[in-house]
Amino acid sequence: MTRWYGNFFGFLADWVRFANRSDAAYRTLGVSEHASDAEIEQAYLRLMARYEPGRLVGLAKPLRRRAEKRASKIDTAYVRIR
Repeated sequence: MTRWYGNFFGFLADWVRFANRSDAAYRTLGVSEHASDAEIEQAYLRLMARYEPGRLVGLAKPLRRRAEKRASKIDTAYVRIR
């Protein structure tokens, strides 16, 4: 049996985590929270053009892995904002 305060604190923790995630998404794309949809999309396309793993085929494996992780973070941030 779960106590009411257990549910409340669980809700509060989820709410704080969600708020931090959206802030992190905007920071990842390098735009403000008040940016327009066009600015968000432009930032996303600019960053993906730089870190797209398919364009970095000739690089060393560690650099490619780092670019893949960065591209994944950028993509996740864009999906969260949209």
